[in-house]
Amino acid sequence: MKNLEGLVEKYIKECNIEFTTINDLIIKEMYDEPLSNTQLKAVQNFYKMRINHLKSAVNETMFSKMTFLVRLAANLVPYREFI
Repeated sequence: MKNLEGLVEKYIKECNIEFTTINDLIIKEMYDEPLSNTQLKAVQNFYKMRINHLKSAVNETMFSKMTFLVRLAANLVPYREFI
């Protein structure tokens, strides 16, 4: 979880609208816009990471914190960080 926390903190400070995030890719996919192989790989890696993080929660408080962190990452971190 520390890696994800570090990424989120890094990009909260940078907050650049030029980044393409995981959520941007998911929205593109919902509208049937094609994604490159690299973009697809990033989305797949993000989903795997999300599942692993959420599975590791030992209680409800930790699960809530991890859910919040994963949502922030999907919205703030450039997708290339998940390749």
